[in-house]
Amino acid sequence: APDGSLLAVALPDEGKVALFAVREPGILAAVPGWPAAVPGIDRPGPLAFLPRPAAPASPAPALATPAAAPAGWILAVGEAPPEAAAIALAVAAPGGPVAVSALDLGQGGGTLGIAPDAERDRLFVSLPGIDSVAVVEGAVAGSLRLAPGSPTALPDGARTPAGLALGPGGRRLHVVSRGSNSITTFG
Repeated sequence: APDGSLLAVALPDEGKVALFAVREPGILAAVPGWPAAVPGIDRPGPLAFLPRPAAPASPAPALATPAAAPAGWILAVGEAPPEAAAIALAVAAPGGPVAVSALDLGQGGGTLGIAPDAERDRLFVSLPGIDSVAVVEGAVAGSLRLAPGSPTALPDGARTPAGLALGPGGRRLHVVSRGSNSITTFG
């Protein structure tokens, strides 16, 4: 997690994600209920933490929403290659993941990277199967949807987007393409 309190590890061959609490430097403690399968993801790949919205003033509904579980982080999980590209959100809760939302990105080839932009409530997701990057809106709100005009193709020659890094203020997105050994900057 961005505050250093949690570490998530994808276990794609097991179809699970492991979650650890970070104690004093160098000490990891397995969170009870993890490793666990994340609903909507068969083969976990890239992972990213998002802050959970503040709990509403009224009692939380019985449905699984970001405010319905006692954990401070939402875990975004991408489907690893070679599966179809998808993303799922789950509250990183003791006892296992609490499903929030999932989105089929409509492309083959899985995902290799996720860059969260919590300020604008969106995720950038690499789509190596089509050499593009998708913008997914509504992540913190728990209602995933593709942004208008998404996905965006990489320029000619850039292949297999993998690593994603969002610059300060979310103004630029840097995309590392491992198939072409190049970096593309959007914004």
